[in-house]
Amino acid sequence: MITIGFLELNSIAKGILAADMMLKAAEIKLVSARPSCPGKYQILITGEVSAVESALRIGEESAKTNVVDRLLIPRVNPQVIEAINMSSMPSSLKALGILEFFSVTGAVIA
Repeated sequence: MITIGFLELNSIAKGILAADMMLKAAEIKLVSARPSCPGKYQILITGEVSAVESALRIGEESAKTNVVDRLLIPRVNPQVIEAINMSSMPSSLKALGILEFFSVTGAVIA
């Protein structure tokens, strides 16, 4: 099991800066860093709990007022990362549900 950290910002420029600072601050792996809906930026990292906590703290400090939300999930099942990256699909669908969120962080928690 691994730890994931997720940081969502309302500025693409600050998001790029935060991702750079996070990678320089701790021994983490960058899973994804990308813009989303207009003006937002998402950063997903993995690593040891302490490294992910440290990187998230540095990312938040570098972006300050641009942080929309943050998330740390220790010992997460690797399938969560696959689902976030949409790298695997269920073999069959028997039902459909729709959830809507203000932030991507809320969707990851769900």
